[in-house]
Amino acid sequence: MRTIKLSLAYDGTDFAGWQRQAGRRTVQETLEAVIEKVTGRRGCVLASGRTDAGVHALGQVVSFKTSSRLPVEVLGRAINAELPRCMAVLEAAEAPAEFHATHDAVRKQYRYVIHDGPIRPVFQRHYCWQYSYGRLDAAAMRRAAAALVGTHDFSSFQTSGAPRKTSVRTIFDIRVERGRGEGGRPGDWGLGIGDWSDEGGRRRAEGGGRKAEGGRRKDEGNSRRLTAAGEGPIPNPQTLIANPQSLIPNPQSLIPNPQSLIPNPQSLIPNPQSPAPGDHDFITFEIEADGFLYNMVRAIVGTLVEVGRGAKPESWPAAVLEARNRRAGGRTAPPQGLFLVKVEYGERD
Repeated sequence: MRTIKLSLAYDGTDFAGWQRQAGRRTVQETLEAVIEKVTGRRGCVLASGRTDAGVHALGQVVSFKTSSRLPVEVLGRAINAELPRCMAVLEAAEAPAEFHATHDAVRKQYRYVIHDGPIRPVFQRHYCWQYSYGRLDAAAMRRAAAALVGTHDFSSFQTSGAPRKTSVRTIFDIRVERGRGEGGRPGDWGLGIGDWSDEGGRRRAEGGGRKAEGGRRKDEGNSRRLTAAGEGPIPNPQTLIANPQSLIPNPQSLIPNPQSLIPNPQSLIPNPQSPAPGDHDFITFEIEADGFLYNMVRAIVGTLVEVGRGAKPESWPAAVLEARNRRAGGRTAPPQGLFLVKVEYGERD
């Protein structure tokens, strides 16, 4: 039996989470059904961690056993061809026989995205927490988050329902950025959303060119009609018309330069060095740790938001951590803003 390791991306919007559930569409069940179709055998797919309903993955890692003799590259392409459009295999590789996607993970990175602007982001609604109660203080949340970095008992940031041997975890880094920090705008999330305005700009530019071309044809027709009207028994054309061309404006003067009417497509895409106002409506949290408890990232974000909105002091998350009681912290942030970004493994990989 071979062990195959897949790196997987998926949009969790229409899934009831990773884990297989009777009568519900899940990522695990969907992937296992596709692998069975490709290899002819149903097997269990193990993931680095279970994502909840509505949670997304940019780099989930899974492993499964198979007796298929298909080369791993062919196997990866075949699985990709059968997956729904909301899922994709990013990479397929042979792994050691003892490789375990869950137990061998040594480091994970999650991203959480909040939108706190005045106008809700219609096209990003499934990929962020639409916070509609005013601007959050990202700098205050960044300072407050520093107390959570290190090795601690994170009982205060764990939702009951998934018991663990220990609630001690090590957070290596927490970054809180507004705007164009890493992953700070939709186009940086690996979702392809940020390309729309550029493509639209090119289409508008092409349309403007066609309109300008049509305008030139009309002017040429007008020029011919004016010339024809000037034909006939005119006693002395020079006495009536000082200069016939002076009555006919230059066709080019009637048509503004198409490029002057259409902004440079690149101007529709904010310069990273000079963000447009809308970019600063997003806040991203990047959290890296050796492991996470159930709903740990969402509980941390919900707690930091209390600081960001001014309801709690910057010292409060440290006090919540010490309490070791989930009730001491803030709310659990909604799932749609959460992304599993990447998973790292040890030497056995």
